[in-house]
Amino acid sequence: MEEAGPHPAWRILYGVVVALVALGGLVTIVEWAHRGGELPGGGMPVTGRVIQEEPGFSGSLAIVEVAYDAGGKERRARLPVAGSDEQPQEPTYRPGDTVALLVSRENPERVQPANWNSDTPNSPIPGWMLALGAAGLMAALSARALKSWRRERDLNPR
Repeated sequence: MEEAGPHPAWRILYGVVVALVALGGLVTIVEWAHRGGELPGGGMPVTGRVIQEEPGFSGSLAIVEVAYDAGGKERRARLPVAGSDEQPQEPTYRPGDTVALLVSRENPERVQPANWNSDTPNSPIPGWMLALGAAGLMAALSARALKSWRRERDLNPR
């Protein structure tokens, strides 16, 4: 006779491990999202020079390319222009204009406008509801796998 597959205890253990890894990943993503706007090591004010501005389209923000001195050399960055989505065809900056920037103390490649506020609205769905939905989805998938295993076991007794 053929082996019907792993013992149910191993399948349950596997499901628990997968659920714990998924939960750990979700917690990590949420934590990074909360700290996403922070610069590593804090921000150091620097004055940058505008190279060019590219207008936004379809309600997106315009992008401005700036040059700035940090870490002993000139660097370049492409940054969003706050408020440019309201009037996308009107340029905010001209080449050569100065821009106040914050540069990360630990990684000078990380830069953001000094007055930047992402204005990202909070989700109307609380985090506990997302976690509850994920748990329900995992339970449904586990129940289906267990049902399939039982059906296979009943069709192929040892």
